[in-house]
Amino acid sequence: MTVSSIQRKRRRRAKVAGALGAFSVAAGIAAPAGHAEPLIGQSRNTFGMAGLIDMPTAEVRPDGELGLSLMGLTDGTMRNTLTFQITPRLTGAFRYSKVPGLMPKDDGTGRYEALYDRSFDLRFQFLDEGKWGWTPAMAIGLQDFIGTGVYSSEYIVATKSFGPKLRVSGGLGWGRLGSFGSIGSTGTRPGYDVTSTGGKFNSGSWFKGDFAPFFGISYAATDRLTLKAEYSSDAYAKEAQLDGFERNSSINFAADYQVSEFFGVQLYYMYGEKVGLQFVRNIDPHSPPFPSGIEKAPLPVRPRPAPAADPEGWSGAWAADPEVHPGIQKALAASLAKDGQILESMSLSATRAELRVRNETYGAEPQAIGHVARMATRALPPSVETIVVTPVQKGMALSSVTFRRSDLERMENTNSYDMLPQVAITAAPQDAPGLVRSDAVYPRFQWALTPYAEASIFDPDNPFRLDVGAELSARYEMAPGFVLSGTVRQKVVGNLEDSTRVSNSVVQHVRSDLAEYQKNGDLAIQRLTLAKYGHLSENLYTRVSAGYLERMYAGVSGEVLWAPVDSRLALGIEANWAKQRDFDQHFGLQDYSTVTGHVSAYYDIGKGYTAELDVGRYLAKDWGATIAIDREFENGWSVGAFATFTDMSSDDFGEGSFDKGIRLTIPVAWTTGRPSVNKLKTTIRPLMRDGGARLDIDGRLYETVRMAHTGDLYDSWGRFWR
Repeated sequence: MTVSSIQRKRRRRAKVAGALGAFSVAAGIAAPAGHAEPLIGQSRNTFGMAGLIDMPTAEVRPDGELGLSLMGLTDGTMRNTLTFQITPRLTGAFRYSKVPGLMPKDDGTGRYEALYDRSFDLRFQFLDEGKWGWTPAMAIGLQDFIGTGVYSSEYIVATKSFGPKLRVSGGLGWGRLGSFGSIGSTGTRPGYDVTSTGGKFNSGSWFKGDFAPFFGISYAATDRLTLKAEYSSDAYAKEAQLDGFERNSSINFAADYQVSEFFGVQLYYMYGEKVGLQFVRNIDPHSPPFPSGIEKAPLPVRPRPAPAADPEGWSGAWAADPEVHPGIQKALAASLAKDGQILESMSLSATRAELRVRNETYGAEPQAIGHVARMATRALPPSVETIVVTPVQKGMALSSVTFRRSDLERMENTNSYDMLPQVAITAAPQDAPGLVRSDAVYPRFQWALTPYAEASIFDPDNPFRLDVGAELSARYEMAPGFVLSGTVRQKVVGNLEDSTRVSNSVVQHVRSDLAEYQKNGDLAIQRLTLAKYGHLSENLYTRVSAGYLERMYAGVSGEVLWAPVDSRLALGIEANWAKQRDFDQHFGLQDYSTVTGHVSAYYDIGKGYTAELDVGRYLAKDWGATIAIDREFENGWSVGAFATFTDMSSDDFGEGSFDKGIRLTIPVAWTTGRPSVNKLKTTIRPLMRDGGARLDIDGRLYETVRMAHTGDLYDSWGRFWR
């Protein structure tokens, strides 16, 4: 890639950026410079969204913020909500609620018990406050738009500030928010059935039925304390009918106290009878607990001496000495090893050096490349002007980043992005002439013993179960691209084995027997595979894996990925033969086997957003497609959502109707401040069913190669001089 093409790519990314606009609790948060901060007095409602008490407002949270709220009322109602500010205007939420007395018991007594409900929300702020003079902020929202519809509501709301402390909000609501004090109707609204499979888009009821006004105020008494009052348009009709909920008043009151900038507590007095308490944790992925990091400083660039001071070094005559190359390579390998990187191979001539390096320390590849480039200036003779750093993973050369040494010397103390136009990023050939492999790189054995925790959070019999234990992982690289790896777990303490839930799936139990694996997985082999990675051409990568691919399946998996180094688009094909493992996760196998595979497209939308489409055959032999959108931050955080639709009917799928969920990736370096390539990954599914299920393959190609391609390099280039 030329300098001019990099500049064009930066302009294209800027245009896309303008167009687009966890259950993890980490310590310490500070708002970064230039990042939108919440207004004093802005807080969340009982549904976890920016709002008053039960009612919404038109406010938004800081772009990219995650929120976790835990709310409970004295009648036993509980709402646990994970929210994400997807864009500066669009907010999304996933909620797990306990609603007393709404679920008919299946014992024939006609009595009711608590309903455990899962729901999703979306809200879009379509008008900023003060856009045209005295205009309020305005938003439109869908509450519980996928699910049984227990909390199903739609609304249009406006919020206006009067000075820095007082805010007034009002709007019209449909569904639950139109059930008390109705002033009109927009047609017949279908009812909801808590005994249905749920999980479907209830679009047939959006903005239909009675609508009613709601309004309220919030007042920031201090920088930490906000007082709120509202008039609620929610009649709590089903709760009153089935569970004796007493709604003695339409006026609710609350006090919100911000213990710190990232943690808050709210106290509610609602409907003239109920008292509630809510805890809120806000997480800003932009702002790590250690903003500057606590890693050791890299070695500085070493300027070359004047030609008169080292005429032999500048002449290039040293290149004819057969002992120079091995000596320089050995010294560089030792320096890089101290930095947590491996010099796999190197080529050297009088004017050019290429270093092929495996980064095992830095989450941002440009930071690793920057360290390599600086070390090279300290080891290479003065005549070497061109320095090429080629990141390598699993034996595959991913890209080549070419520097002029004079630029490194001249620009060391400038902004990292000032350096980017001086760099060329090109495809790396798998075998380049003159490369000499470093000593003792292969074979290579690594192992680690770490704690693990596995939770079950959506079992109605016990909404939270947890196992804690030790995990032993090992990796043996026999030769470039050949990797033997495995993971073994031993539970120490926990109660996952206490689950009595049995899958009621009417199709092959390819995933819904998860509880059986959790109960029987004492000293369990999580994975044990032999993989071969290859680089067939500049743009074509391959992977073949065989063995115990994951906790539930053994088999063989093959993958081919087309991914040009400077392209937003990548295309892949994966095919697998899988056989179900025994519940004890030792070496035994069950009778069920299947062939599964997908054609995949990955696209870098820009501004940190990526999209993925997978079309093919799933583990239960159903055919369909999965679409996913992720927002990725420069520091490695990622928040995304996915949904899968197949030819399996919603009746056969069962509760939830189709597979969907939220996935979070949190870099370990974000929480510790120390450089690390490790990441914590979790997927939150409302339900684990059998439709739309895929294999959980370790080391898929797209995530392996993209870290050193132009898009990711550009996005995290700010760490080049770190």
